[in-house]
Amino acid sequence: MSFRARLDFLRFYARLLSLNPNEWYDKTLLELYRVNHGNAEVERFLPFLGLTVMVADPALVSAGKSSGS
Repeated sequence: MSFRARLDFLRFYARLLSLNPNEWYDKTLLELYRVNHGNAEVERFLPFLGLTVMVADPALVSAGKSSGS
């Protein structure tokens, strides 16, 4: 990402960390981003950020399927 996009992302991320998640429960990450931002480079990066939010801590997630025995 360009330097400008990285700065815009950092501003958004800092804001994201300070928000109450219950206020945005029914909105997408992209909708939240577009409230005060509008950088196309950052918008293309948001799926990765969304993935990191949804994936559990790798120290706690199994690497394989349980045998179920």
